[in-house]
Amino acid sequence: PAASLTGDAESAIEHHMHEQAGYHRGVTVNACIVPALRAILSEHEVSDTDIERIFGESSFIPKGRLPFFVMGIIEGFRWDFSTALHLLVPQAENSLRYLLERKGIVPRNVDKDGVEEVWRLDRVLEHEDVLKIIGPANVYELQSLLTARLGPNLRNGIAHGLLSHGALSGDVAVYAWWMLFRLAILPTPIFQAYVQRQHP
Repeated sequence: PAASLTGDAESAIEHHMHEQAGYHRGVTVNACIVPALRAILSEHEVSDTDIERIFGESSFIPKGRLPFFVMGIIEGFRWDFSTALHLLVPQAENSLRYLLERKGIVPRNVDKDGVEEVWRLDRVLEHEDVLKIIGPANVYELQSLLTARLGPNLRNGIAHGLLSHGALSGDVAVYAWWMLFRLAILPTPIFQAYVQRQHP
């Protein structure tokens, strides 16, 4: 059997992967996402009502959480990605736990004193059912963006107030907003109908 990688080798590979992912995100943001946003905003006036109608039946969004997603998505269309991510990142974390709950999995523990604690995001993303539901590519992106120690680590940065407004206004923030937008819109009847029209 091949020898296992040393800690230094694993760290170097992980660093290279995050570096390449960051490069890819920068290209995607500037060549695809930003031009698409500008085109949408030049042709349409995006309103809270529009977003609520489109995302209202998303299986990614638990009951009672739609207003947070609407506000977060709208702030992205207003180019305020800092506010958008402060709203969307914790809600997306809750949504991933919700997906597990729908599968009959309880994503929380109760300690010997009866104190209940929900699973952390990194544990949720490692669960095989999350991998099946949203796919390995999306799991990797969320891990890399939100929890990986060598990545942007947006979840902890936002939760603990470690990131400035400027730090949440660049390519990484735009890409993270787009990722969460995609996760919420993909499982909606409106988007699925659009896909079927494009690929009958």
